[in-house]
Amino acid sequence: MRTPIRHGNATLRRIGVGVIVIGLVAVVLPAPRAGPFADTRELIALMSRHLWWQFGGWAAVQMGCTLLLIGLQGHPGLPLPRFRGGPPPEIVASLQLRRRAHENRVKARSLVPSAR
Repeated sequence: MRTPIRHGNATLRRIGVGVIVIGLVAVVLPAPRAGPFADTRELIALMSRHLWWQFGGWAAVQMGCTLLLIGLQGHPGLPLPRFRGGPPPEIVASLQLRRRAHENRVKARSLVPSAR
């Protein structure tokens, strides 16, 4: 009896968990405190920076989840071409025959001296 093929990758799974933790830390960190005499521009700058940190944290969580999933299940590969196993062999054979026939016709024409 054959052993089942393990599709996962333990390293990618561990990296994914680490990236998720880092992303969640970036999301959960509180916004920096503004000074007592901070004007509106400084408050907006602090809030903007905090929102960017949260955005980056959520992006890291999503990337970590993707790495974790690839580490558990494996990567299916690229979706192109959409059909599995390539084109049907009949089509490939007919195209090769057509190409070879064309090459043979061109070669035969070049070998026959012109009647002019």
